Amino acid sequence: MNLSQWSLIHQIVCKQGTGCLSWNPSSVSTPLLAVGSNDVRDIAGTAVQLFEFSEASKKWIKVQNLPGVDGPVRDIAFAPNPGRSYHLLAVAAKEVYIVQLIPTSNGGGETGGQTKFDVRHPGHFDDHNSQVWRVAWNATGTVLASSGDDGHVRLWKANYMQAWSCFADIPGATKSKSGPSQSSFQLQDPSHQPKQQSFSSSIQLDQTSKALREFNSLA
Repeated sequence: MNLSQWSLIHQIVCKQGTGCLSWNPSSVSTPLLAVGSNDVRDIAGTAVQLFEFSEASKKWIKVQNLPGVDGPVRDIAFAPNPGRSYHLLAVAAKEVYIVQLIPTSNGGGETGGQTKFDVRHPGHFDDHNSQVWRVAWNATGTVLASSGDDGHVRLWKANYMQAWSCFADIPGATKSKSGPSQSSFQLQDPSHQPKQQSFSSSIQLDQTSKALREFNSLA
């Protein structure tokens, strides 16, 4: 195997501009690919498309569009699946969307049938009050991070009732005359009301990922 040379083995035609995609990381389900459209035209129901690999035809087949997501989509990410019976997909668009995909029929195997999904929206949020650009999950798929034009990173988590809410807000670092760049973050309760205790620390710009890892440990 020559890793310096790659050849085209599959091509998926989406029929509209595409700006992001994400593989389903589950090792026990049929290969699934989510594709987000960056088309500025607001075409209802086509901003996110799901494709599934068929073992019978050896081709990627469109399964369905995801309703309820307004484009353009800037980022998309499947959550790691440690054993859930459904898939979680995060979408960065005008808002933060969390989409639940529950398989209602099996497909993609030797029979060539397509998997059907019950699409649910356990959460979509406009807390950034601006374009959302990036979404990323922690290693267990229990905490979602989002960033937007407001300069904030927000962390999201579901409670025991599977109701999602923002539990932490990390504002962008600002320059200080007396020292290094300052960054602070604040824990929030499910009703989005700040707790009495807040934490502030001096964090260099290149240490933002360290702060996120600290929050991931809360999962």
